[in-house]
Amino acid sequence: MQPLLLLICFLSSASFSAESGHTASADVPALIQHFIKGQQSFDPVALKNATTENYFEVSPLGEVDKRDAVLEFYNPVHRVDVPSASISDENLRIFNDAAIDIVTIKYTVAEAGKPAHEVSMRATFVAVLQQGVWKLASAHYTSIRPHATQH
Repeated sequence: MQPLLLLICFLSSASFSAESGHTASADVPALIQHFIKGQQSFDPVALKNATTENYFEVSPLGEVDKRDAVLEFYNPVHRVDVPSASISDENLRIFNDAAIDIVTIKYTVAEAGKPAHEVSMRATFVAVLQQGVWKLASAHYTSIRPHATQH
């Protein structure tokens, strides 16, 4: 009877891992989209709901900000115009209850009197499954230098 019980336990944990991996493939990219939308709309409630209590992020300048600082930065009283953003080049890896997603975020910047141009960043997001819900535990942003134009 014990070998049967061991087999049932093994199969149960294997199906749970596969199930969390299956949901991660859809849920984590959606979470990142939701998070970026929360940044763009200066919605600290959406950002708080999308992140773990111990969330932190590394800015393109190398500054490390904990969750409270990030939420304060996106307080609506500090709202400024932000460029539109799109995500591409998604590279998602899933490790049971954790996932790492490396993406490119392209911002379309429009300045008065100048043609719109794109600014790109590479972002690494770490997500964890907490009580059945994916949350972001950290983000790391790195500027991508524009390609030099040849004359």
